[in-house]
Amino acid sequence: GEDSNQIATVWTNGIPENLHSSIPGSYDVFANSLFANGTDIYALAQLAAPTSMTNGSYSYFNDIPAFWKNGIENDLPLNGDSYGYANSVFVNGSDIYVNLFINGSAEIKIGKKIVQLVQQNDYPWNGHLLFKVLPSGTMPLTIRIRIPGWAQDEAMPTGLYAFQHASGKKPELKINGKPFVYSLEKGYAVISRKWKKDDAIELELPMDVRRVVANDKVKYDRGKTALQRGPVMYCAEWKDNYGKTSNIILPVNTSFSTEYINDLLNGVLVLKGPAQFVNIDTSGLKLNTEEKTMTLIPYYSWANRGKGEIEIWFPESVKAVDLLSN
Repeated sequence: GEDSNQIATVWTNGIPENLHSSIPGSYDVFANSLFANGTDIYALAQLAAPTSMTNGSYSYFNDIPAFWKNGIENDLPLNGDSYGYANSVFVNGSDIYVNLFINGSAEIKIGKKIVQLVQQNDYPWNGHLLFKVLPSGTMPLTIRIRIPGWAQDEAMPTGLYAFQHASGKKPELKINGKPFVYSLEKGYAVISRKWKKDDAIELELPMDVRRVVANDKVKYDRGKTALQRGPVMYCAEWKDNYGKTSNIILPVNTSFSTEYINDLLNGVLVLKGPAQFVNIDTSGLKLNTEEKTMTLIPYYSWANRGKGEIEIWFPESVKAVDLLSN
């Protein structure tokens, strides 16, 4: 219908064209995997799952959380319709692929046996992920858990965006409380062993606040950085930053604290840190900067508190000032 055509146009001319222009023929694949039925949106994962499993690659699943959390979802109101991820667990032979991190459980038949896999986490706010393995009896199998690209120092699978600095931290994995050295194959942590009831996997993903920079060919974003924590991009809205955001300078040495606020935007984790705010005095003749606390909210939650300014990209310093008379 009309809604479906509009979504496909945005998808084709927006995300894939910017992020996957180097992949011939990729546009139709992404556009055709997304359609609308009334107010329900069905996106990407249904087609991406078998495609990625064909070659054992995590790349499509790696894109899904980033696109959804920082793309589609930011246009849905917080009091709007519910949504869900598809194909969080995928089975290929005796291998179980864990692709997305969502509380819940799945019963999986491997041969003549049943294994239940339970996920418990507070993702994306907390990087501690717990997986309980509950087989019907002792059984050998391989569990492959996707390690997100951002946890491997990859902001995006293309060269459009990158982290400004390497993290130096790697995801840590434990089996039944003991450190486990895993191999990484095509983006998945591979765990092969004989499993018994109540075995537990713990995966700790680094959740530092990271600075993201754009490809130098993006002229508008030169000298600017955006902020990401885990899979979530952040932005500043006027509501939390003294009435405006276009006057914020984010120095290179700024560090941020985190705070979960349950009654803000249906519950979000915000970032807070010192920044420089450019002020114009009442005469309109003098400029100065003032250090104040900057507050950022997850990008998906913007535009839910009225009209006002929003910024995602912040200059780290100022080289010149353009003067406007009104």
